[in-house]
This record gives sequence, C-alpha cells and structure tokens, in this order.
Amino acid sequence: MGKGDTNPDDTSTPVSVLVDIHYAKLGVQGAWNRERVLRLCGWLQLTRYELASLIMLPHKQMDKYMAKDIFPGPAALLLSILENHLMSGVLQDAIPEDPDEPIIPSHLIHHGATKETT
Repeated sequence: MGKGDTNPDDTSTPVSVLVDIHYAKLGVQGAWNRERVLRLCGWLQLTRYELASLIMLPHKQMDKYMAKDIFPGPAALLLSILENHLMSGVLQDAIPEDPDEPIIPSHLIHHGATKETT
C-alpha cells in the first residue's frame, strides 16, 4: 500500500482503485473540518448534533471529530453529499466544484460489475 492509498493491494480491484482515485481527486475527506461543519450547520439551521443525527453519526463521534478538526471518509462523504444536494450553486467550494462531476461515481460501478458480490 503506497502513501495516500486507502486500500491494500491484495483487496483492491480495478473499480475500487478508480473509486478511491475519484474521491481523492475531489478532496472529499480533506475538505471537512470543524469550520466547514459549522458553516453547514449554520446554513441548515441545525445544531452539530442534529447534523450528526442526519448522517447517522453518534453525537460523541461528532464531538470527537470536531475536536480533532478532521472527519473520516464515510462521514466526509455523507457531509459532501448533503452539502452538494442542498447547497450546490450557492457555494463556490461545494464538492465537487465541477457541477457536471458526480460525487458518487456510479458510472464506474456498472463498468466493473461482476457476478461476485463479496
């Protein structure tokens, strides 16, 4: 596994590598910090705990991530989807910045679909 890789070589597939590259290119994980979460809370008029519940994140985890000022991939992805859905066209730094580029790379899933489901 190289620097910046999210998955080890022995579990990676061509599709999983493309998906990992897609999210890295969008900067999904690195974009989410305390300031951005508070901005989203303000825009939605929610407390951080209400936002946490909205993305099914335990409140204690929200506190932990806010204190560390970084959000892990799954939380960052859900926050990005929510932000994109509700604030696209309003924010200059919405993820993705290119409105024609999807957050979820569903176009990659169809190309890599196999009979194996695990």
